[in-house]
Amino acid sequence: RVAVKNVDHVSCVSQSVADDLRAIIDTHEKISSTYNGVAAMQEAVESIQHVQRKRFVVAGWLLEWKGFDVFVDAVNSIADKLPEWEFVIAGAVAEDVLESGDYAVKLREKVANSPHANRITFHGGYHKISEVACCASHCIFVQPSTRPDPLPTVLLEAASLGLPIISSKLGGSKEILVQGETGFLVSPTPEEVAEKMMELAENSELRGNLGRKAKLDNEERFTIKAYVDGITKIIESFTGGRP
Repeated sequence: RVAVKNVDHVSCVSQSVADDLRAIIDTHEKISSTYNGVAAMQEAVESIQHVQRKRFVVAGWLLEWKGFDVFVDAVNSIADKLPEWEFVIAGAVAEDVLESGDYAVKLREKVANSPHANRITFHGGYHKISEVACCASHCIFVQPSTRPDPLPTVLLEAASLGLPIISSKLGGSKEILVQGETGFLVSPTPEEVAEKMMELAENSELRGNLGRKAKLDNEERFTIKAYVDGITKIIESFTGGRP
């Protein structure tokens, strides 16, 4: 609160963060939101190695609130119905968060006790989503965070690959995806996540449509240029347009 009250302007990463900030301070007019951008997908889709089996992918730092347990519980409820699909957990321990290491151990134990443990793979850390996912024909991305994520960049990365996305409808995720058009927004429960996983797995045309629209929308709204232009506009409002 002290920091916010003593600056000229606060640019938040999403409208969700801006709304949360407005709820705790009195001065609202100096708060705005400017979306982070991601670099345009430079590598051609054709150059990405396609996975051997169709897969669902969940990715992020190994933190409990990222929803990995929700994902595993959803997998346990539908895996028998989807014998041709595999399930991938990508992510590393967040070294700066003490509980992340403990949670990683518990998550591995949970997977080991799953009746479908042989179909759930831990990929470990990754540099880009294309290491674990390729395209809408073969992959579906799931982001079931149980707490609001300010603006999950992993969704922008998934969209840049044209992947169909199932995401928690908390935080900035609902600003990235348009329900039913560029992805599915759900409550982070195993039941709702599993329902959409089944729907997408059984409908390749729907996967392709969602992925294409997500990619186009991502390229229009979440670019580095849009971010730079937005921040520049804010700075110039305080400098009279001078650099």
